[in-house]
Amino acid sequence: VTLEDINGNEKAIVENMRFANGDALSTGADSLASIALDEHKIVTLDENSRAQFNRSGNALELDLTAGGVFFEVNKPLEEDESFDIVTSTMTVGIRGTSGYVSVDTDGITTLVLTSGHVHITGINPTTGETKQLDVNPGDRVRVYLFNDRAVGSVDFVLDELTEEDFNFFWMCFTV
Repeated sequence: VTLEDINGNEKAIVENMRFANGDALSTGADSLASIALDEHKIVTLDENSRAQFNRSGNALELDLTAGGVFFEVNKPLEEDESFDIVTSTMTVGIRGTSGYVSVDTDGITTLVLTSGHVHITGINPTTGETKQLDVNPGDRVRVYLFNDRAVGSVDFVLDELTEEDFNFFWMCFTV
């Protein structure tokens, strides 16, 4: 696990440290990193992941550039608070939910929502098109991009997880 400041300089990781705006955390093979953002928000970076933490006032943004992150917010955010997980193709607005966001090696972004409700925005950086969707617990959403068209260049594939899928997902994070 490594931590870099906004300029890419490596920082020492110490217990109970506070992240500065722009700090980026990376995990290697066979490693996880759990971060308590405050007493109600915990994120866990999966192996081979990278996320940058940005804060502006009460707005927190986690920019996931590789791998996956499990998020758990056990108390709904205040009206003046926001917490977004952002990838190159999707923004997930977290309010008081848990789930997993990942970016695979082909750039496909996936959200698995385990509790609560979220609003996502799919974004095609090439065409500028956006598409929005509300997601319920037990849903898995994948964002696909089509750069050969200006309209319809963002598509969501939404599936409801089976109990077996859901149990497998939870087993991966509780072992």
